[in-house]
Amino acid sequence: MTVAKSDERGAAMVMFAITLTVLMGMSGFAVDLGMLFAERRQDQSAADAGVLGGGLDLSLGVSAATNKAAEIVRLNLSTDYTDAEWAAAWGACVDDEAFFFTGDVLGTATECISADGLGTFRVVVPDQTVPTAFAGVFGFDSFTTSATAEASLAIQGIGGVLPFAVLGNAGTGPGGSEICMRSAAGGQAVAPCDDSVDSGNFGALEIGQWGNPAVGTEALCGINKADELAVNIAVGIDHFVRIWANPPGDVVDDCANKSYGPNALPTFQGLGTGLVEGLIAGLSVSGSSCPGRLGQGNTDQLYIDNNVYGVHPIDNAPLWEYIGYGYTAAELPTSCLRETFDAMSHADANANISTCLSDYGVGTGFVTLFGYDANGDDIPDITLSPRFAVVPQFNENNLGNGNSGVLTIREYRAVFLQGLYFGCNGNGCNTIVTPDPSLDGLTISVTNGTSPLDQVTAHLLPVSSIDNSLIENGAGGSLGAYQLRLSK
Repeated sequence: MTVAKSDERGAAMVMFAITLTVLMGMSGFAVDLGMLFAERRQDQSAADAGVLGGGLDLSLGVSAATNKAAEIVRLNLSTDYTDAEWAAAWGACVDDEAFFFTGDVLGTATECISADGLGTFRVVVPDQTVPTAFAGVFGFDSFTTSATAEASLAIQGIGGVLPFAVLGNAGTGPGGSEICMRSAAGGQAVAPCDDSVDSGNFGALEIGQWGNPAVGTEALCGINKADELAVNIAVGIDHFVRIWANPPGDVVDDCANKSYGPNALPTFQGLGTGLVEGLIAGLSVSGSSCPGRLGQGNTDQLYIDNNVYGVHPIDNAPLWEYIGYGYTAAELPTSCLRETFDAMSHADANANISTCLSDYGVGTGFVTLFGYDANGDDIPDITLSPRFAVVPQFNENNLGNGNSGVLTIREYRAVFLQGLYFGCNGNGCNTIVTPDPSLDGLTISVTNGTSPLDQVTAHLLPVSSIDNSLIENGAGGSLGAYQLRLSK
């Protein structure tokens, strides 16, 4: 009996020792895993900061963006590196999903910082070693961890760069802020458009779709030109139109690799179609389904009924609805006060837009005209309108004739699409549709003229009327209302 109890006590001691060892081991692993997870969080924060900071320098080339990203990653890691160790870490880094364009860190080539040329930037942090405190007892002297981040240009609201041209002499004087975005063909244009100046050239830019998941497009190379134009109108140009330092040489904009020189774009020759699909009816082409641009808004809408294309909704919020209430005459011109517009008839309010933009453009000391943010999302409400867009303004004062038009970009400008002109004959148009809240929910029937939609106009917004960080002006150009956001 005594022997049996002694054996039981001995067995209990053995079990206790085994259990204690297991518990201590598990506790040790918990401590080590906690250290690993803390390092992993640090690595991810470094990757996120690096990809966003470096991505903002993509306009300077992949090499500059790579160096900026690596610098930011280094500042955010817990490990201190000598320059030689830092360069070696990036040189040894492997990324099986690296994009085509890569750079170097301190003169050492790396595939772990890369760009796709379409506005997406990728950073993979080199493996970080985490020494263990307890797991070494079980043969684990250290763990390794890394992190990956991607940032892409994402559309802010429904903005984006449209394939239309603002000519060099376009202004914002009285009556002059409404400009022609696309002219009617065949001598049928009406003011402010005039197709007699540039024979066979109606104001559209020939820009291919490269295919960019960030904005939901697929590569559309060599497709029907009208479809190409319609897709560009519906979703905006899906890639940078600027000079890249890496690879060297001038920007090559379209799928056919035609070199137009730095910051230059070609115009279409005699293409009078594509407007109604891009703005109103939408289209499906080569696997891409694009609703009409003006139907994408979630604000007030009216409906356009065409005997060929059917009934489609379009945005119906006028420009003045994006001006806030309560400003004084010292803060905004009297012509721009929201209360001034509200007291007018629709026709008078439309006419007053040009006066407002002119008064604002020549004045000084005013607040930002279109800074109104009713949603509290730090995005000016106007950029959420499908009528808001960014277009290149060129140095040239005319489009050239036929296919000879190759225009050089001076800067980018914000515009607000205003007039849709149907059934034009040179002396007038059967129907002109502008945003009119009194027509909310109603249907307007239109007939075809020389094309389903003959011409389009827009208000050219003064540079100071909107936060200019949304539109990078200057010869380098940018995607205007696009922002760099984490995508992975």
